[in-house]
Amino acid sequence: MVLLAYMTIQEITQNIEKYTEDPLSLLKTVGGYYECPKDTTGKRLGPLVGYAGKYTDTTGVKKQYIGDVYANFSKAEEYPVVLSHFAKLLKNKFELLQKEKGLPSFDVVCGPQMGGVAAAILLALTSGTRYVCAEKEVLALKTETMREQSRLVFGRHALKEGENVVIMEDVLNNFSTTKETIELIEKNGGHVVAILGLLNRSPHTEDSYEYTGEHSRQIPVISLVRKHILEYTQEDPAVLEDMQKGNVVLKPKNAWSTLMQASEQK
Repeated sequence: MVLLAYMTIQEITQNIEKYTEDPLSLLKTVGGYYECPKDTTGKRLGPLVGYAGKYTDTTGVKKQYIGDVYANFSKAEEYPVVLSHFAKLLKNKFELLQKEKGLPSFDVVCGPQMGGVAAAILLALTSGTRYVCAEKEVLALKTETMREQSRLVFGRHALKEGENVVIMEDVLNNFSTTKETIELIEKNGGHVVAILGLLNRSPHTEDSYEYTGEHSRQIPVISLVRKHILEYTQEDPAVLEDMQKGNVVLKPKNAWSTLMQASEQK
């Protein structure tokens, strides 16, 4: 097996400012970005990848959306200097919008589940604020006919009444977990002032999210990178041939080394 060469921590630290305007290239240097290679005719030379979003096909079966690009920020977690850099850039974006729109400052950064935890901690450290984690509590185990049932809770951490909170996630797309996190925060006395993400790839949500909960309103969305990444149903003509050939990895993080090898194809 060919080993892919990435920058060392020393090289990353020395060159990190060069990536200020292009965070996804920095993510790529630590092996966290996959884009399916194609030949000159558009034929895929590597596999498609599965996304977290689900849809129901015409037979009633739940399936994953799929696409050509995957940003794996768990790889950035292995390099705190990279994730810290991302947090500082995001903090700067928040402060700029704060001056332009009069956003209130925040007291707490909330990271929902694993994807946002490390980034949220570093954002809190950079901002001089507290951090809380919204954890998944399993209500019913997965069966042959039913998916795992769960909800978000504050277990080891808690909010104080009236605290201003920002939600920190790695990838923003359908905002379903975000909505649940907002409800949890406001149920526990907090007030969400903004939603932050390392990558906003949503096809619909730009710089504000329409929250339709008890206190309906528009909540600012601030992302380090705004990049609409196309996703397809598994029956879409654009991906159907690859699906029929089994040229897809539905759980990208579980086969990441395979994807990284595939990305080197020409």
